Amino acid sequence: MATNESYSLASTASQYPNVVGNPKASGSSGTINEWFNVAAYASPGAGAFGDMHRNSVYGPGLTEFNASLHKTFPIRESVSFDLYAEGTNIINHPSFQQPDSLIGPGHEGQITAVTVGGRSMMLVGKLRF
Repeated sequence: MATNESYSLASTASQYPNVVGNPKASGSSGTINEWFNVAAYASPGAGAFGDMHRNSVYGPGLTEFNASLHKTFPIRESVSFDLYAEGTNIINHPSFQQPDSLIGPGHEGQITAVTVGGRSMMLVGKLRF
C-alpha cells in the first residue's frame, strides 16, 4: 500500500492490500500502461495487514543478448593486427523495469523505464608490435 496504516513497529513493515478482484490486467497479458489491475486491490484498513501474499504479481522478464568476436591477423614475425567486435543488446529488444507496485492514489501499475538500453556496438582495431 502507498500508505502504511498497519501500526507495525518494525522498521521494514509493509501493509499489503486485500485482493477483491482479478489482479490480471484487462488483456491476457499486461501492457506498460497497465501491467496489473490496480482496481483488484483495496486497503485493508487501519491496524490490518491485508490478505495479498508476497510476489503474487510478476513483472516483465529480462531479455538481453550480448556477443563479441576477436580475430588476430599475423603480419610479420613480431607484428600482428587484432580486430575486436563487441555488441550489447544485439537483438535490440526492450527489457522493461518492474511496474510501480504501490497501491493508492497516483499509482497505476505502470512501467516507466527500461533496464537495458538500446543496441550498442563497438569495433576496435589494434596494431601490436
